[in-house]
Amino acid sequence: QMLLGLAYEALADDDSAIGYFRRLQQTEDGNDFNRLALFKLGEMRLQQRQYQQATQLFRRFLTQFPDGPLVDRTTYLLGVTHTLAGKAETAAQSFTSLSPGSPWFHRANAIQTAFDMAEPRPSKSPRVAGILAGILPGAGHLYLGKPRHAITALLLNGLFLAGATVAFLEGLEAAGVILLYFETGWYLGNINSAKEGAREFNRRYMQDLQDHLYKTYVPPGLTLKQLPGLGLNIQF
Repeated sequence: QMLLGLAYEALADDDSAIGYFRRLQQTEDGNDFNRLALFKLGEMRLQQRQYQQATQLFRRFLTQFPDGPLVDRTTYLLGVTHTLAGKAETAAQSFTSLSPGSPWFHRANAIQTAFDMAEPRPSKSPRVAGILAGILPGAGHLYLGKPRHAITALLLNGLFLAGATVAFLEGLEAAGVILLYFETGWYLGNINSAKEGAREFNRRYMQDLQDHLYKTYVPPGLTLKQLPGLGLNIQF
């Protein structure tokens, strides 16, 4: 089952690989097959960026196997998972378990430094964006650095408001009411769009930071060729 799991992982069939690792982890008890299967489950969840599940599996591994092969690697990956989830303080606590002699010690310091250097994080306030858009349509988008959206919002709201004003002055109340109805929709849409734009700006920044840290500090998955050098008692 271990060979099949590793083979399916190499073929990028994650679901099948995870299925074999899970069955192996459940059927074997306390041996190195169990150790490796549990590690691979956490590693694959990290590769899938399912940080909550990866965290649970890595913690379970360190509780079940506090000594021996893969402990330092798992400790490092647990800290990386916390970092990618935006939990820098929790990550730092995990990394303290690594001794200076560990091959993962300097990598842990590097990702912490990279995360710290990325702060203070640029951000946009959805509340400020909404207030500005409410005061002057388009101002919220200008605050977000989107001048084209700002001009579009200003023109659309201005045209509908001007049209409604002219209609009322000409005694065309029905037309004025209809234009005001549509203007209300554009006006509220302008506010909501500005607020959501601020949230998207913040999400995009965090996603870009996560992508950079992931590509730089998450090592490739453990492969069959690496097993002999890990000190695991595994024979196929």
